[in-house]
Amino acid sequence: MKQTIKCCDFFGKMRHHFDWFTYQDDNGQKVYCMPVLKSCDGHTKLRVNNCPSCGKEIRNIELRREK
Repeated sequence: MKQTIKCCDFFGKMRHHFDWFTYQDDNGQKVYCMPVLKSCDGHTKLRVNNCPSCGKEIRNIELRREK
């Protein structure tokens, strides 16, 4: 996955633990944006503003499959 925001190596290894909001870009490619955690009730999504490892702001990060 290609990231729009460069963060620590650890974030790349743990990004699959988050849920993500998604949208399709103009080319029909799925873009993962704004990582979230589901709360205990399963409905509320808590936005992840900063990397849990290095503290860099990642709320606006977007991930795309590399071509």
